[in-house]
Amino acid sequence: MANYQLLTCSIALAGDLQQIVVRGHWKPVTYAELIVLQFLHGEQAVSDVFECGHEEREPRDEKQRLMVIYGAPLINNLFPGHMSQLPEKHDRYKPRLVGTLVNPGPPVPAEPPLEIDPEIAASVRQPAPQRATK
Repeated sequence: MANYQLLTCSIALAGDLQQIVVRGHWKPVTYAELIVLQFLHGEQAVSDVFECGHEEREPRDEKQRLMVIYGAPLINNLFPGHMSQLPEKHDRYKPRLVGTLVNPGPPVPAEPPLEIDPEIAASVRQPAPQRATK
């Protein structure tokens, strides 16, 4: 069994900053999968990488999982050999500090309060008062 580092990250598909996929703590990537994503989309296209945990997996199961997702030719090219060991972790990636945001973006303007036409408000049927039961 190997102890794979689980990571969150943002991926600009094919390097396009208008098409970003976030792999958060609900569906993290392993360090080996991060290498695959950097190869496919470009090293600069994968950003906001933070550790979110570790998971014990069999190396052959992890390689098989990556081959199903990304194709055997690509995975065998990046990690050659039948019994090749996939990289498990990199010390460069640390957990996110509490309270930090990923790409918070521009502030969202507050919407003005909804104005209700008095005639429409008067025409809305009010619930009937409930009768006392004995």
